[in-house]
Amino acid sequence: MLKLVALAFILWITATLVATWIGGLRTGVASLIGPYVRVRRQTHPVSYVLALVLLFIPAAIGVGSSVVGFKMAFPPQWIPAPPARGYAEPISSASQLAGYFPSSLTLATYKCAEFPKAVPLLSRTEAAWYSGHLTAAGEPSLTPARESGKSTQKVYRFTWLRSFDPPIIVRIQDGSGGIFVMTASRLSGKGGYEPGTVDARVERTLTASETAQFRRALAGANELKLKAVTCDRGSDGAEWIFEARDGGAYRYVNRWSPKSGPMHTLGTVMLSFTGWPFDADY
Repeated sequence: MLKLVALAFILWITATLVATWIGGLRTGVASLIGPYVRVRRQTHPVSYVLALVLLFIPAAIGVGSSVVGFKMAFPPQWIPAPPARGYAEPISSASQLAGYFPSSLTLATYKCAEFPKAVPLLSRTEAAWYSGHLTAAGEPSLTPARESGKSTQKVYRFTWLRSFDPPIIVRIQDGSGGIFVMTASRLSGKGGYEPGTVDARVERTLTASETAQFRRALAGANELKLKAVTCDRGSDGAEWIFEARDGGAYRYVNRWSPKSGPMHTLGTVMLSFTGWPFDADY
């Protein structure tokens, strides 16, 4: 609304200045090209040139004011990162992002046919957004650089950020003897807004049946060895963010509201282990 008011004001100022300029031009031209124009140009060259300059000053002011005002009201913006991903933009604050994602994700490029420019696989806005929810849940970083030494423990994490529903984070890591341990956190905020605080948490060992189910779903998703992002995006929906750490390797897969497919299956299976009901599954 404010931008429309600013644009209307700019157009009004421009129209006023142009009208003044046209009126002055008409009067000035009539006097300059009158019957004595040749005499005036020869006998008063300085005043003649000055009159011409003064005629164009209002037009120059009007055009300049319009350009400046338009740029102030409508500053240039980058294409939003989520739809395409690919423009290299480094993360500016490591403390803010808590080191959850490797810098290579912000440097890798991705481009979709619908957008003329590429943006990051993981933009600074996305990294701050996702990291804020992980921090609120008290989640550890899975990037190898943040670990003391090279851990051989496999860890898988699913972060479910629905626009208008509580964020849910499910982390599954292997224990001794091939047993998987799950830690799930539900926050009090909304996935598309502020994360809030931990509203519920479940920590338990998966049963043999659940472990087999998880392994099948993980194998169906090729152990998360997939494209990091796709071009499927929308306005309101949910971010399905998967991470994996297997020794020194880190993998990242992000899908927007998948309705079917291996990532939907894996996320649904991991959510089922929490025992929580979900009113909005998207």
